[in-house]
Amino acid sequence: MNYNKTHFNGSCLIDTRNKKMSFKHFILEDGFIVGLFQGNRGDRPDLDFIIKFLQPGDKRKLRTPDHIHWVVDLLLKMEKHKKEVCEIIHYYNDFYNKATPFQSIIERNNYKPITPEVLKKRYPQLKHDGTYSLEYVTYLIELFIFCEKITPRDKKMFQGLLISLAQYCEGKKDFYQVMNASKPGFKR
Repeated sequence: MNYNKTHFNGSCLIDTRNKKMSFKHFILEDGFIVGLFQGNRGDRPDLDFIIKFLQPGDKRKLRTPDHIHWVVDLLLKMEKHKKEVCEIIHYYNDFYNKATPFQSIIERNNYKPITPEVLKKRYPQLKHDGTYSLEYVTYLIELFIFCEKITPRDKKMFQGLLISLAQYCEGKKDFYQVMNASKPGFKR
């Protein structure tokens, strides 16, 4: 696949705005590249990371994923496969509760998400033209979980978003409440 050489040199992603290079990246089946860049927030800024992605194509730019994009993607998939998408959302709520934060830079840098492969095999019917791949969405969710786990605090935005999605599946939240939960600064 071809990629914008300004943002991918074959061995890492390059954020030209910040002049940073990814310390790790994953090339997915659909050609998307998900990269991890050093962050600087929270109680452990050394373990913090920022997620960015690059789509295949000579003109594509490196982007930071917005929660609202993958949330809407899951809601679109729910139109035909509500049971399966809700199972995935509940799976990630359980995963969130069991996940523990990285303890070292080596552990963080060597981590490979485990859930995308499991869920991709379990839910092949969720491949739908015009939407993100399930592999991409699950990479984002798992990585966001670990990113949020690094800094302990009472109200967690990402956990609140996962809970809101689960409540949507149960008919306890509506579309607008889920959209609000996907906005920056949301606290449950």
